[in-house]
Amino acid sequence: MHDHTTPAPPPWWLPPRQWLARCRALWRDLIGAWHLAMAREARELDDAALRDLGLSRGELRSYLAEVDGLVEPTRRRVIDRHGSPR
Repeated sequence: MHDHTTPAPPPWWLPPRQWLARCRALWRDLIGAWHLAMAREARELDDAALRDLGLSRGELRSYLAEVDGLVEPTRRRVIDRHGSPR
């Protein structure tokens, strides 16, 4: 007896809702990877370099969230770059 299974349809046949879900998941993965890379890079910055940037080690994560648009911007440099707060 032969098992005849239908192969999965190619991704372009997915309904729009599934496409959006996959795009959101991909975006979350990309942002997560970017944050991880930035955190690794930030560990290499000494306190003097962070001070020159106007940041402390503790606020680096919240700064990245503001720049990514994940939270409402409160820092002047982010507002100037991205426009007024939402």
